[in-house]
Amino acid sequence: MKKADRIKEIEELLSSQDIKTQDELVKNLQEKNIDVTQATISRDIKEMGLVKVPAKSGGYRYSLPSGQKDKSYLSLILHVEVLDKMLSVKTGPGHAMLVKRNLLELYGRRIFSLIADDDSLLLVAYSEEDALTIYRLLGGE
Repeated sequence: MKKADRIKEIEELLSSQDIKTQDELVKNLQEKNIDVTQATISRDIKEMGLVKVPAKSGGYRYSLPSGQKDKSYLSLILHVEVLDKMLSVKTGPGHAMLVKRNLLELYGRRIFSLIADDDSLLLVAYSEEDALTIYRLLGGE
């Protein structure tokens, strides 16, 4: 598996689960048939700049850096549609560029191209799977 794909999987795991240890992260990736070692995960954590934050269940969990997890921009999105590798995102007037900047910061590894005008965006993902993942993260069903 390519490093970029592994990083995507780590980001997804961190956004959907409380991962408290490197071993727990290794186990979750191996359950997805991704062969990794603790040493590899340690390097990925350092490169991604992951931080430990308090977990709801007690203790601490890994998290993306604060600049990557602010999702207040989601309230600016009025409608999202997905078709194959593409997403159409509608925003209020003047908000598309702010949404674009946040999408590129958060999901740049999944985005092939992103075009924005005043109130809409056309996002082209690298794969249909990437498009569906972004669609769901933006609140699509």
